[in-house]
Amino acid sequence: MITVDMLKKARVYYESREFDKQTRPYAREVTDKQMQRVFNATLAAMQDVLEAGDIVLLPGLGSLRLYIAAARLARNPRTGAQMNIPERLRVKFSARPSFNKKIDTDEYRRKWYKNTSKKKKQEGNK
Repeated sequence: MITVDMLKKARVYYESREFDKQTRPYAREVTDKQMQRVFNATLAAMQDVLEAGDIVLLPGLGSLRLYIAAARLARNPRTGAQMNIPERLRVKFSARPSFNKKIDTDEYRRKWYKNTSKKKKQEGNK
């Protein structure tokens, strides 16, 4: 579920970006509750499409589809006991090649590595 705090952060990011001057004023007229309703309706529509067995296409980003994860044996890490995990439906995201090309650059790798190494250091200090 999307929280109001998450929507506020998205709104701050959206308004901080340099968008077309004609569309920017309209973005400020949308309230957080309206944004949340639209987002939840979008997620519900995506869920309906997946339940019908179709693929959800996200233009410029990728696609979502359902697949069956096979049944498997797993171990409880605390007790070491074996558990049977039944097969179930899962959602799989496949990124478009153009999206991967935009992300797979040296600049993004440096940012990603820098952010992950900071997180590891913070976790180590706890």
